[in-house]
Amino acid sequence: MKSLKPLLFSLFTCAFAGVALAGPTVTDLGDGGIRTFDGPVEKYILFNPPTGISHAGGVMNWYYNDANRPAAVTKSATLAQIQASQAKWSAVCKITFVYKGETATGFSLPTSSIDGVNVIGWDPTGLTAPTSGLTQVAWDGSNHIVDSEIRLNAAYSATYSPSSNFDATLTHEVGHSIGLDHSDVSNQVMSGPPHTAYDGRSSLGSDDIAGCVHLYGAPGGGGGPAPDTQAPSVPTALSATATSTTQVNLSWHASTDNVAVTTYKVYQGGSFLGSVSGTSAAVNGLNAATTYSFTVAACDAAGNCSAQSSSASATTQSPPPPPTCSGSQPPNDQQVLSCPAGEAGSVTQSRSYSCVGTTWTPGAWQTTGNTCTTVPTQSYQDMWWAGANENGWGLTITQHGDKLFLAMYIYGAAGEPMWVVLPTGTWNAAHTTYTGDLYIPTGASYSAYDVSRYSAGASVGSASVSFDTSSTGTLSYVVRGVAGTKRISRLSFGAVDTTPITDYADMWWAGAAQNGWGLVLTQQYHAIFAAWYTYDATGQTTWFVMPNGSWTSSSTYTGALYRTRGTQVIGGVYDPNALAVTQAGTLTLTFTGTGSATMTYTVDGVTQTKPITRLAF
Repeated sequence: MKSLKPLLFSLFTCAFAGVALAGPTVTDLGDGGIRTFDGPVEKYILFNPPTGISHAGGVMNWYYNDANRPAAVTKSATLAQIQASQAKWSAVCKITFVYKGETATGFSLPTSSIDGVNVIGWDPTGLTAPTSGLTQVAWDGSNHIVDSEIRLNAAYSATYSPSSNFDATLTHEVGHSIGLDHSDVSNQVMSGPPHTAYDGRSSLGSDDIAGCVHLYGAPGGGGGPAPDTQAPSVPTALSATATSTTQVNLSWHASTDNVAVTTYKVYQGGSFLGSVSGTSAAVNGLNAATTYSFTVAACDAAGNCSAQSSSASATTQSPPPPPTCSGSQPPNDQQVLSCPAGEAGSVTQSRSYSCVGTTWTPGAWQTTGNTCTTVPTQSYQDMWWAGANENGWGLTITQHGDKLFLAMYIYGAAGEPMWVVLPTGTWNAAHTTYTGDLYIPTGASYSAYDVSRYSAGASVGSASVSFDTSSTGTLSYVVRGVAGTKRISRLSFGAVDTTPITDYADMWWAGAAQNGWGLVLTQQYHAIFAAWYTYDATGQTTWFVMPNGSWTSSSTYTGALYRTRGTQVIGGVYDPNALAVTQAGTLTLTFTGTGSATMTYTVDGVTQTKPITRLAF
């Protein structure tokens, strides 16, 4: 049985700041591991010094686990980056990486149950930003690595975007996976605490190479340091093209190297801007109509860089000419808006004009004043009348929140009962006056109702109710050109009875199939006043009332149903003495719930039952 020695696991933590063409910046957030040995010449540091640990035979067989990979990076891009980072190390020492395929095996370290499977994959919860990667290694008594795992932070986007960050993370973590700890030398891939700071490099430095050669020998044989010291050739055919007022695109011919070119450094006017991996770059954030000069240099994995190329210049595009509009700028527009329902006051808005091309164009409305304040909801729902001197006609107000539905039960020129409704309206800024359009619909007789004959018709005028108290107000109207006003107040009809009972006061209807008529129930304590607005045999509006009903059970209310006649209300002088009241039949309401009931009536020998529900508005 192999003797396994636990490692004090080293944590590699990076915080990347993504800017155009800028390489990653690296910040130390942790420490750990054994760092006590300096090589006799170089400053590389090994795990388990002084001998160090390595993969037997210089071969690291590894598997990839794709679980928890973030959507922003593809599997193919991940594998390509892993292998590209491994290739940098294989190019400078005799370490070989053999990809064995995908695996479902998870991370086993740090535990005593080492599974011997070298896994590279994603950790969704074990790492916290800005930590981008963590490597854990275990070895046996012969200093051979028996398990090496690289965890990438699946929740930290800077791990893989921009790609230079991903490259720096993986190249560093691969160094750990083959036996290297943090270096004492700055500006190396393996630089890191406690002796140096993370540099975020992706190109191997001389100290990185020396450590790899110490463990695995130089490429082609032999041990001992043998760093690559040959720089790539100078890039040629650099061209610069301005694509906008702020961007210049660069391209050049690829350089050659004795090992491989890994990056190109981009300079502007001799100042370093950043590095790219390909033979093109986009430089952003430039000033318009300005000439810029650029050069590039090629670098390899060992950190050797060529001289800078011949320069190429480009002038960013000029901004478009300023717009020109004829005439002077129009004055600002102003508008005053009503407050939302339930609020009093107003909203003042303004908008200014700007020249777009050759046209003065208004901008968006901007609020310059807002005096809206919440108005406590006052309930006006009730039966209202014009007093004893006008007894015989009335007004029902049904209220849902801040919305009112008004129905006037009046008489026409021939004394016939008719009704007029105000189904919707608006409040004034002070929230004391409600105003809306009036309608006198037509329909089919209640005895054989046909919804297809219903027509709301055009507005016949308008009305407003101005409340001076919660129980008094003024009704003002214009109906078919006839104007008038009436002082109104709440009509008291219910005896005081504080025994709890369901409140059925509302506007009720028989559904869309019977649209056009309805029943208004006004309730005071236990008493219900029912006003049925419907149509007569000629299709004109008519109404019936049940003013004095009684409860025959906890859910049934019944009483006599009356029709009335009187003198003309609108455009006439009302005479209360002319009021004639005749019983037309009976009405029974059976409530099957707080919002549902059946309405059974007998009128002029015709008996019908209608299912009714509360009408939402």
